[in-house]
Amino acid sequence: MTWPTLCLTCLTCWGAPNWPEGGEPHEQWVASALQWRSWVGVEECVERTAAIDALTLRWIAESATVTIRVETASWPELQVEPSLARPLVQMLALEALRHPGDAPKVRRVQRRLQRVARRSPDLWSDPLAEAFAQHRKQLPRQGKDSDDNAADRAGEHQQGEGS
Repeated sequence: MTWPTLCLTCLTCWGAPNWPEGGEPHEQWVASALQWRSWVGVEECVERTAAIDALTLRWIAESATVTIRVETASWPELQVEPSLARPLVQMLALEALRHPGDAPKVRRVQRRLQRVARRSPDLWSDPLAEAFAQHRKQLPRQGKDSDDNAADRAGEHQQGEGS
């Protein structure tokens, strides 16, 4: 591997959480992993993302505290790019972990999903961009989510432990 390739790999994977102790994910680790995941494209840092996706999705499926239901008809982005289903479930789970008991703020989830899609050049296309734009127009305006907006802009994803 050459230096420029190594450097790009480091930048892409930087901030990824360390593996959970004992190899078993727990709520705090999953929240940290999902926050990091919300900043990484589908094809980025493939070795790490595949393992993190497997652990987080298994934890979500087995969780007694987090229940995710996705009606694909409510997400036009999925009709254009079905491979966004996995990151959508992860972004909905992150929302549920950060705001337990509250209904998910779909605008915030959609913004995070769009960020993941944009960082995935093989997925991003004009039809997908149009699906995101049309969906956003259909969503009701929500109250100010200043804490999450500020955290997202400040790079909270970089707080994860790891290399």
